Amino acid sequence: MPKSKKLTRTARLANKDLIHPPPWLPDNIMLEGLTGSFAYGCEDPKKADRDIVGIAIPPKTVIFPHLAGHIQGFGTQPPKFDQFQAHGIEAKDERKTYDITIYNIVKFFQLAAELDKLYDDKESPIPHKPDEDKIKALLLECLEIHYGSLNTTIAKDVSVEALLDEIELVTSKYRKQTEGKK
Repeated sequence: MPKSKKLTRTARLANKDLIHPPPWLPDNIMLEGLTGSFAYGCEDPKKADRDIVGIAIPPKTVIFPHLAGHIQGFGTQPPKFDQFQAHGIEAKDERKTYDITIYNIVKFFQLAAELDKLYDDKESPIPHKPDEDKIKALLLECLEIHYGSLNTTIAKDVSVEALLDEIELVTSKYRKQTEGKK
């Protein structure tokens, strides 16, 4: 019997009609966690709210609007989704108040790529500028795990050297397979 997926706090609050995120959001939260004073154990239980932060992967047409027929800059544009926020949400049955921020995974990766602003110190062992190509590759890998292949969705810049390396890898695997059959 398959294990049922545990609902996130955001999904439970949406089911109680206390928040109104985009309809696809509650079922597409990949990570959700408690942050702020409760996470650090320094809250005042009588006053503090619970801060929930998460990451969601929206439908493919939200990330790649051209798949729904939209042309960037032409005609009516679809609504952009960077994040969902809800503050001061009172769950009276739990006697708790929540502040919620759920980021689009693309926005989350963009924020991660902008961390270089924190590391202006030339003496820091942390590289001054993040490797945007590696961050983008990780984002695309996450999206492919969720959606499947994105080969027909996006164009990738590929060098001749990379193509030759890939051809060599494929032919090497094929040679090994055919040699094993002899």
